[in-house]
Amino acid sequence: MPISKGLLVATFSLLLNIVWVFCIPPLNAPDETAHLMAVMEVRKFGRLPQVHYTFETNPKGEPVESYFDPGIVEYARKYGIPMGCCMVPYESMQPPLYYVGVAFLSLPFPPDPQPLLYVGRLLSAVLGAATAYFIWAGVRQIAPETRGLALFSAGLIAILPQFTANSAALTNDTLVNLVGSASFYVWFRGLREPQFDPYLFKAGALIGLGFLAKLTALSLLLPFILVIFFRAKDSLARQPVGKQRLSLLGRATLFGLGALLAFLLIAGWSILRNAFEYRDWTGSANALKWMSLNFSHANLLDAQLLANFLVATFNSTIGVFGWTDVFLPQAAYVLALLEVISLTCLTVVYLRRYFSRSNSRPPNNYSRLILLILVTATIAVVIAYLQFNLSVNLQPQGRYLFLLLLPFSLLLSVGIYKLSTTTRHRRVLLVLPLLWLGLTNLIGLYTVLGKWGPG
Repeated sequence: MPISKGLLVATFSLLLNIVWVFCIPPLNAPDETAHLMAVMEVRKFGRLPQVHYTFETNPKGEPVESYFDPGIVEYARKYGIPMGCCMVPYESMQPPLYYVGVAFLSLPFPPDPQPLLYVGRLLSAVLGAATAYFIWAGVRQIAPETRGLALFSAGLIAILPQFTANSAALTNDTLVNLVGSASFYVWFRGLREPQFDPYLFKAGALIGLGFLAKLTALSLLLPFILVIFFRAKDSLARQPVGKQRLSLLGRATLFGLGALLAFLLIAGWSILRNAFEYRDWTGSANALKWMSLNFSHANLLDAQLLANFLVATFNSTIGVFGWTDVFLPQAAYVLALLEVISLTCLTVVYLRRYFSRSNSRPPNNYSRLILLILVTATIAVVIAYLQFNLSVNLQPQGRYLFLLLLPFSLLLSVGIYKLSTTTRHRRVLLVLPLLWLGLTNLIGLYTVLGKWGPG
């Protein structure tokens, strides 16, 4: 049996991620100290991490240190991490699934900071590789007749410097990114093959896993509602005339209940825990309130601040490392911007042709549904990103948009792939962006080692 090209991409991604795991010095990734604190609490005491705030006695609130690990503080001091990043377990407000997974996998090792850190990083490397695989699988569902498009799309993400850096860090971002790419795959396969996930149990379970990974996964609910509606409409259309027992609304309700049941079976216990522990079903309300009162927000009405926000978001999508203080050479971002603009323009040109009335082979209804879902998901995630920066904490970091890795990969790949006139022409054109991104990835590694490596 031939090896799936998706598995080849995932294997390559895993190997590259592992290289980054051992090139990034300990704790030199965003919030890695606080994530490690949450893992350590689970590992040492067998309890889920938590953090509370004293709004009852202090209008601005103060974190109540439910857990503090001096070993992590000493470990962080050894690598020059600012002590302010180590004194508060602020990431303990996050859903616990990733931390429990790291703690479980670390059981063969002593509960010391270094082995726990690298077990977590290696788990992230695996999750990143799985994300690349599901991007490949999702694009295969969108365009099964163009296998090269899936390979090219997944390859772009696998060698994106920021993606590999994130996939080499101790962070729950890697788990929620996997949930996002897997969700797109399950949605699109279900639309193509109605017998797959017939009651949306798989799709609902993935939303539940996302809820246990990171609350940003809830921004997928809006496109998922569209998926439910489209599945219900398709189910109604496939019923023989005279045997339509349920209306469109009835079928949508049935599918929604199936998804809700799966969601509650996966995440219901966490909702109950949050309600008892925090008096809040997400467990994040007080933490977000504390951030909002104590940190700066984006002011996008100021033209200069808006420009800085957009530049920071774009740069950190391509590659900004460390605690967002280690940058690629400026030329790399300029070239990246030119490439993104060029590839996006090609995709826009292709889509205009494909969906135009003059197209001799008009698009099928499936293509329109896919495009609508992708656009809706993009709008929902971007709105959530902007809302967080505007009202909670100014954090213009592209990694918060990585639920959109699959749409992003398609935006860059569809046009250049479809507009290539011949197979040979296509191969040359596709190799160029991959070579450029691969070189940028190597420059990222050199930048990291140049700043933190020996000498």
